[in-house]
Amino acid sequence: EPLNLYELQAIVSIILEHGESRKDIEWTRVQTIGLGFVSFAAPQLLFYPFLYAGTRLSTDVISYTGGNRQFNGVIDVFGKTLKLDGIAGLYRGLIISVAETGIKAAVYVGLFPHYLHVSQVSTLDILKNNN
Repeated sequence: EPLNLYELQAIVSIILEHGESRKDIEWTRVQTIGLGFVSFAAPQLLFYPFLYAGTRLSTDVISYTGGNRQFNGVIDVFGKTLKLDGIAGLYRGLIISVAETGIKAAVYVGLFPHYLHVSQVSTLDILKNNN
């Protein structure tokens, strides 16, 4: 499931604060965007098999002729997939998911400082207009 805006903001803030706290490392914009890509895409390696199993279970329907379902649960999906396709079978389609998440994260990390600037400027304008 994609991260919501608040989770993205929290993770990006941590990434940027860590980068700024390390005075011995010069972080370029490209390195920061790359770090964002990796930090958002890496968890996909852990959670993608569960997304795969959920997709297989949700598309496992009984035929009109009264046949049985192919899978009896998540463990059954894992077992049958590992038997037929090996570990690679659990990660079928991972590249698209990582690319989608990683590109979103890279764009978000790249635009986050600009977003902060715009939000601070608009907040200051609101405060000035209310006083």
